[in-house]
Amino acid sequence: NNGSTETLAWIIRTITGKSLAENVSERIWSQIGMEENAYYVTDETKVEQASAGLNATARDMARFGQLLLNNGEYNGKQILPSSITKDIKNVQEDELAIALGASISYHNQWWIPHNEQGAFEVLGSYGQTLYIDPKANMVIVHFSSNATPSNEIHSVYSNMYIDIAHYLEKLPQ
Repeated sequence: NNGSTETLAWIIRTITGKSLAENVSERIWSQIGMEENAYYVTDETKVEQASAGLNATARDMARFGQLLLNNGEYNGKQILPSSITKDIKNVQEDELAIALGASISYHNQWWIPHNEQGAFEVLGSYGQTLYIDPKANMVIVHFSSNATPSNEIHSVYSNMYIDIAHYLEKLPQ
């Protein structure tokens, strides 16, 4: 998973002649009212780590999640092509993953939990999560700081996210 993400970042940097942070700032961050600058952790050669290095505030990550929940639209302006989120949302039935007994699969840099909510998420190395639930119209940002890089406890949180979604769905609109 990391290799493909790092390759995509390299392609973006090469084609645009700009850093990944500059691209994200110009194309997304500055377009959707972010409160703080985000940054990427860099390796010893000062190359941004696209697969595990984005740092942003919880509020700004929630705004990014809301952008995706709204199919790339923010305040009536299309920031990202709607085809991006439609593609992610349409991968709910990964027959191979389900046949192999997997409760989650990976598609276009997103984890797909194959739950009844149609959710998709990004998982950080130390337990951070950006969880987007189209059915409940919900975005959850969960910051964490596990002692070691691991998502072992993620299933506990996944169940909690679904419980929150079910509660929200019962509320009057």
